[in-house]
Amino acid sequence: MILTVLLGCEPAASPGEVYTVEVSGAVEYLFEGDTLQLEVALLDRDGAPVQAEVEWNSDAETVATVDDGLVTVVGKGLALISAQTPNGGWGTAGVTVVHRWETLSLAGDALCGLEEGAAVCWGESDDGVLGTDNVSSIALPGWPMASGPFQAIRLESYWGCALAEDGAPWCWGSLDGAEFTPATALTTSEPLVVLGLSCGLTAEGDLWAWGWDGESFRTEAEPVFTGLGLETLSGTYANGCGVDADGTGWCWGSGPALGNGTGEDQATPGQVIGDTVWSQLVHGGYAACGIDTEGAGYCWGHQAGQLGIGTAMGTDIATPTRLDIEVPLRSIALGATHTCAVDVEGGTWCWGENGSGQLGRDDGEPVYLPVLIDTVPPLVDVWVSARTSCGLAPDGAAYCWGHLRGGPELVGARM
Repeated sequence: MILTVLLGCEPAASPGEVYTVEVSGAVEYLFEGDTLQLEVALLDRDGAPVQAEVEWNSDAETVATVDDGLVTVVGKGLALISAQTPNGGWGTAGVTVVHRWETLSLAGDALCGLEEGAAVCWGESDDGVLGTDNVSSIALPGWPMASGPFQAIRLESYWGCALAEDGAPWCWGSLDGAEFTPATALTTSEPLVVLGLSCGLTAEGDLWAWGWDGESFRTEAEPVFTGLGLETLSGTYANGCGVDADGTGWCWGSGPALGNGTGEDQATPGQVIGDTVWSQLVHGGYAACGIDTEGAGYCWGHQAGQLGIGTAMGTDIATPTRLDIEVPLRSIALGATHTCAVDVEGGTWCWGENGSGQLGRDDGEPVYLPVLIDTVPPLVDVWVSARTSCGLAPDGAAYCWGHLRGGPELVGARM
């Protein structure tokens, strides 16, 4: 990237004097600890190279310092690096320093992520989802809400939980009517290794849960379903899905999201119909989606635009139906009315409602079959909420699009 600034002083620069300062070498973003060598070209009014002393400066030395064009990143944020000549010529390059995320989670208009094990939240919430009881809006990721270190994080509309490295869940917000601010460690006699929504899996694959059990609020995780040997988990202990070590899919709860072929409720886990060997299942309340071991994607449940199979709105699909995506999928995220998936080549596919641009398209029009979104850079994972979608680049940078961000935009790229 080259940024050019013309000398704006009177009288105009004479031939042989600096008239244009071009700073090159800027990149889209950097991380803390990175260095970047900027170059400067000095030209006279005829475009010929000239020689002159150059003074380099940073307008935010808590973010980045500069010495002879070498930028050293020391903190997150935005910095403007300038190169100035004695006769007033100057050029600039912007430096954006972002978080290097391990994972993200979205719910409503709130987002949280893990960076070096610390939980950081931002967005909008009046229910304590941001981890504080006196702030309802945080424009950009800031200080950690809880230091952890954590290995997983999940948000729901009114609360969030993170899984500490020792296997204990920490929760915050309004969890089934109980208020937790700041984040509070819950107790569990068996360490958890996989985190769901107010539930988790032990190393043996048993599902343990906490929160409201219909009669009282449990602050200690207790076993709910045992003996299944689950390795993945999505949803809650009341409505959810998981995959066991053999690739068998199990779902429980209510409605056609169970994939049992009948749409009948199941209080305990039942197998997803068919002989598909699953690698991932995601539960979204009234619908579910999954990826098999070959990378093929499937969705089923109550059609609100999020199934991606072209059926009419309001239709119930009780069995897994394959998505029309030829490239094998790596990850899939299911929202109330839209879904996004990432393929093994880094491409992002989205479908469903698009009133807030959550499909990565600025036309606001819904799309009910999978469409490759060419406005999103290559990703390795994706998450969605009702009106926002976010994805993770291979290096840990995050991009979001939809209600909170507009078009696909680097998280941390604006103040």
